[in-house]
Amino acid sequence: PEHGSVALAAANILLEKKLPSVDQRLEELRDLLAGKSAYKSSSGIEIAAGDLDALVGSPLLAVDLLPQLFGDDDTKVREAAITVFVKRMYRSHKVSGVEIDEVAGLPVAKFKFQYDTPPLESPMRFGMLAVASV
Repeated sequence: PEHGSVALAAANILLEKKLPSVDQRLEELRDLLAGKSAYKSSSGIEIAAGDLDALVGSPLLAVDLLPQLFGDDDTKVREAAITVFVKRMYRSHKVSGVEIDEVAGLPVAKFKFQYDTPPLESPMRFGMLAVASV
């Protein structure tokens, strides 16, 4: 127990050294969101180009990189990054109707969700993600 934090830190360092650079991972993610390329991991997980639902459910998705694409020059990439982020953060819920608009030049996502219970028991709820700066 007393060495748990050291073991965790060591494991994180080893994992970080095995991963490609942040810039390379960001470019791969951007190409996936734009529908320019597919992805296949060494463990056999495949994601087709532009398959946002597969990205939402993927254990390989680098959620920490998505916010860096919220201000991307390509509207398709920007909106896909926001949509995947919302659906990933609310993945234990039923998310529907993600709509992205711009308010004061910044992207704002509005969406509906329900708790994952029978529909009659769970009211439709509404959420919003506003990008504060890009």
